[in-house]
Amino acid sequence: MRVCAAAIALVLACPALAHADDAGDQFAGEGLFRPPIEWSTWLRASYGMARERDDSAARTIGPTVSPEHTDGHRELGAGIEASLPLSPRGNLRLGGWAELTDRNAAYGAELVITRVPKRMDMFLYEGHGILALRAGRSSDERTFAIAYGYVAPYWLEGDCKVRFYGIETGVCKPRPERAARYMAGVRLVATVAQTIDDPHAWSATFGIELEPVGALRMLTVARSWY
Repeated sequence: MRVCAAAIALVLACPALAHADDAGDQFAGEGLFRPPIEWSTWLRASYGMARERDDSAARTIGPTVSPEHTDGHRELGAGIEASLPLSPRGNLRLGGWAELTDRNAAYGAELVITRVPKRMDMFLYEGHGILALRAGRSSDERTFAIAYGYVAPYWLEGDCKVRFYGIETGVCKPRPERAARYMAGVRLVATVAQTIDDPHAWSATFGIELEPVGALRMLTVARSWY
């Protein structure tokens, strides 16, 4: 919590510059105008532990059988998120998310901090770090998650001279102002869920969230996609 508080304080302390990611210091993936809405999708694979109530225990005679058991727990999911800026530069953000897993469908809100750190290189061009704190629920569970990793705009922006690895994209001027932009990236994520009707039933997993289109573009080196 101290780390998160310090990061929020650092973001809020930055001087206000309208529509600027980092004025005077552009790099691949960042233009002068930052659309207010940033959205993305992900595929998630996680593994951990889950404690569930054993219904058969109620039918078993004797005190030696526990009504609960803990086992390995796997989760696969596909999600979507979108956020709006809270700070002038848009590095502190508030948004919503939804995810469909092999167990249920969940939704909720998230607090997002971007540019922690300011530079991070993956997917063949520069982006920055992102921290997301999520809370939500499904029909039968409360869920909480923390995700950290890399993010960058899917469409490159800025001067041609700061393009990545010499790949030409045909976009040599900042893109026009618009309402939203799609973000590519990858994150590590830890998730905790608790059954609403049974506080003793819970699950805790750790895994990876991968934005699929940007990852496929990077793995295939599909230059025409940039």
